[in-house]
Amino acid sequence: EIHDGKLSSFINTPIAVFRYNNKFNNVVRVTHQNFKSCNATSPIAVYSSGADTINLTRPGHLYFICSIPGHCLAGQKVNIEVTLAMEHLPSSASAVYQLPQSASVSDEALAPSPESLEPIPGPTQGSAPALRSLNFWLSLVVLAFGFGVTGIGTYSLVEFHV
Repeated sequence: EIHDGKLSSFINTPIAVFRYNNKFNNVVRVTHQNFKSCNATSPIAVYSSGADTINLTRPGHLYFICSIPGHCLAGQKVNIEVTLAMEHLPSSASAVYQLPQSASVSDEALAPSPESLEPIPGPTQGSAPALRSLNFWLSLVVLAFGFGVTGIGTYSLVEFHV
């Protein structure tokens, strides 16, 4: 859960929670190509409750944009990469990670990555401990989606539960 730039890890099920004013915003999951072009015409999923929970149980990229005209082009989009990198997270369930105080989205942060049309393979029998320690690629992403679009409407909080 992210509060005041800190990521707290306290539950085993990895999720992302998008909180926003649903009168002016939404969250749309799209393909990598549609993410790059801010195209929401063929969404994978549409969320509009204002407090949407997305399960992050498999490694790979998840691309989200706001489909309100002009919002994505103004930067209201996020690329969440989930990896099985146990070594990056301590085993303690109460770990807290400090995020950068200020950041902006760079081209490198949103650089294209290979997009696969095949489903992401599920966990193997022995990978349960690894899934509890999923590593989330957070550098710049939280600030880009959570706090980046002033004057248009923003997502006020993005929480990652690990």
